[in-house]
Amino acid sequence: MISESTSLDPRSANINTEAGLYIESPELAQQVIAYMNEGVEPENSYRVRLDTDEDLIWITEIDGKEVRYHNEPETSFWQRFMSRCIEMLPVEHQL
Repeated sequence: MISESTSLDPRSANINTEAGLYIESPELAQQVIAYMNEGVEPENSYRVRLDTDEDLIWITEIDGKEVRYHNEPETSFWQRFMSRCIEMLPVEHQL
């Protein structure tokens, strides 16, 4: 069984990015849970926080040590530049 949901925001009228899958299988459920738990471990993910200046920082772990990024990790200068240009467009009502 596949289920979909639509959020009550303007974007969801045209773009639905949510989907779910229901399978009655304890074995598969355990595999999915293990996969999801691994994905949120500090060395496999980023926590996004505000620093003391109210700027975003991305926090992860590398070799057991906390690492903080002040630019979005795993992005190029041009990706960040384009993102900042897009931020200036008047599309807030679309979010």
